[in-house]
Amino acid sequence: MSEVIGKRIKALRIKNGYTQEELGNILGVTTQAVSKWERGGTPDTELLPEISELFGVSIDHLFGLDKKEQLDAMISREISGLEPEEAFRRAFELCWAIDTGISSFDSANDTFSPSTIDTIKSESGQYFLSRLLLDEGMISAKMNTDSRYFFLIPKPEKGYNELFQDIDDCLKLFSILAEKEVFQVLSFMYKRMNTPVSLSLISIKTNIDKNTLLPLMKKMEEARLVVCIETETENGILKSYTYSNEPSLLPLMAFAKEICNDKPINFFTNFMCNKPLFK
Repeated sequence: MSEVIGKRIKALRIKNGYTQEELGNILGVTTQAVSKWERGGTPDTELLPEISELFGVSIDHLFGLDKKEQLDAMISREISGLEPEEAFRRAFELCWAIDTGISSFDSANDTFSPSTIDTIKSESGQYFLSRLLLDEGMISAKMNTDSRYFFLIPKPEKGYNELFQDIDDCLKLFSILAEKEVFQVLSFMYKRMNTPVSLSLISIKTNIDKNTLLPLMKKMEEARLVVCIETETENGILKSYTYSNEPSLLPLMAFAKEICNDKPINFFTNFMCNKPLFK
């Protein structure tokens, strides 16, 4: 604990532009005393209120006991101590708590507890969604027990305009994703460990002719969906492919399905935007 308070005093002293001697004079102690604090010592108890008032912080802050930092550390320790599957389950519960907390509905925390989401079963392709669109940002979450996700984006200072700017690369990606064969290739590759696979094997497993597949793989490579690996053999250059270690395509597809779904159930919504989305 003394290490923490020493680091805090040093950081606050430097931030406020004091030398050790100047701080000592203000507090009525020697420069050596201040130096000792900053190297791991602890000020006398009666000095703590004066130090906290001087720097405009709480005594808890000096000891590293800020509620926010305590909460952050507690959550981090809890999640890191769990097995991966349980960690993701618990993380989603915390996301749900964030969702209801931001909702601005006083009763939301009591009505929609984390245990509530464990009762949501999907039937016939129904989507149970939580959607918040506020002036400060947006949240979209799918609550089905068999398939969940959580997306939060604070509203950028300049609005969401940037998402619709410089979209040529996006349009190129969308045009590639419009080809059904792309998903045949990705479906095959995602079912494997990400080891290189030859063009011939991709052709066999997807029933796509090689003459069609080769330019398709080139476009997928340019879109960073796959990575081409060239190996020199006695018969010349052999091209093989792995899928790109880029997870963004999976949430993109999750949201595409959300947009296209004709059976959404807005389990929990709050649309309180009083300002335009774009600036």
